[in-house]
Amino acid sequence: MQRRKSARSSTDRSLRSSGNWELSTGQALRVMHFLKEQGVPAAALSAAGYADVDPVGPNDTLERRKQNRRTEIKLQPDINDFVPLP
Repeated sequence: MQRRKSARSSTDRSLRSSGNWELSTGQALRVMHFLKEQGVPAAALSAAGYADVDPVGPNDTLERRKQNRRTEIKLQPDINDFVPLP
């Protein structure tokens, strides 16, 4: 089985809440479609937008808000790759 890939995108708090959800979800979907175009099977992909609810730090300065605007690709291991427990 192939390892799954999850594109997860977050924003800062500079937009209204509904705008952040749309922006972060759209960014994650764009990454997912790019990976699909590169040959990653669609069944191995997922996307999620986290808006401004999963910051890596405070949103109190421009520099810190920039850090919260991100898209991460999480690699999810196949359970069959683990060593079986006795």
